[in-house]
Amino acid sequence: MRIRQANYLSIDPGLYGTGYAVWNTQHWCLLVPPIRVGVFSPMRQGNFLERATLQAEQVEALCKKEGVTKVWIEFPVFYASSAGGYMVAATGDLLKLCACAGAIASRTGCLVVPVPVSRWKGQLPKKVVIKRIRSTLGDLTCERLEAKGLRDDAWDAVGIGLWAKGWFQ
Repeated sequence: MRIRQANYLSIDPGLYGTGYAVWNTQHWCLLVPPIRVGVFSPMRQGNFLERATLQAEQVEALCKKEGVTKVWIEFPVFYASSAGGYMVAATGDLLKLCACAGAIASRTGCLVVPVPVSRWKGQLPKKVVIKRIRSTLGDLTCERLEAKGLRDDAWDAVGIGLWAKGWFQ
């Protein structure tokens, strides 16, 4: 019987798409890219609870399939210093995002490490995050990952994983 290699997972939850990156634990301390990346995109129709449940189920299936034993998941933070922070809070989207992260975390079946967005990237715009990931992993590696599904929220999932590995400052 073959023993399955354990893997780690980093997740960027979202109301309309959850990015993920699967990392091989054998290479955890090395600057090695994730073995799988992508975005779970639930249906656009339906209410928030249906979308959050679907994404949680998709993450649960991924964890089982990939033998995930530990998960780093971005946990949203309220930024009182920005007008956008107040808008997100006023519309209820911040609470929905926290609930989505909780729903996903509860279904992984593994150790979950919540990572406040303020710890791993602060208020950096996505373009800056992508530029840092490209400079860390290299353009060729990122192009290969893009061909395998690195887009949208998956960039942040890769950034969270690199941060957890100590390679993203």
